[in-house]
Amino acid sequence: AVVSTQSTGRGEEYVPSRFYNSTISGHGCKNWMDTQFPNAGDHTYCANPDPEHKSKPWCYTHGQEEQWEYCSVPKCVWDFECYTGNGYEYRGTLARTEQGYTCQSWQSDFPHPHGWHSGPGIGHHNFGRNPGNSERAPWCFTTNLFHRWDYVNPGRCSRDKFPFYRE
Repeated sequence: AVVSTQSTGRGEEYVPSRFYNSTISGHGCKNWMDTQFPNAGDHTYCANPDPEHKSKPWCYTHGQEEQWEYCSVPKCVWDFECYTGNGYEYRGTLARTEQGYTCQSWQSDFPHPHGWHSGPGIGHHNFGRNPGNSERAPWCFTTNLFHRWDYVNPGRCSRDKFPFYRE
């Protein structure tokens, strides 16, 4: 089952991860052991040890004393860096296929005309999607004149790949 890293909306259930260790503006996080929240752990990852006062994962920065900032941890990590099921809800940015082809923009009909100019996850980009919910994984039309479409493979979501993903 897919569970949000922020199921309550404030990030208190988010499992800190090395994938998110800087703030929205790009500042590195301080080690929690050097702050007033040492129980958050001996690491420099974003967390929310104070959900009563903070609305999502954050960290202290290396700037002025006790300066903090929110982090850019997505509300739902799955289907951004990996996919579940057949990839219908995948919203990542992989634009190269399993066979190495570049994905064609969904708004373009060149070199392959198609009817997928709108739909779930479709927009002004060339990222893999499964808009019809009918293929086994995210896919895209390719820019190769002789190869109409191919699967993209961001990888399946699992605890092995993403320790904060809860199955």
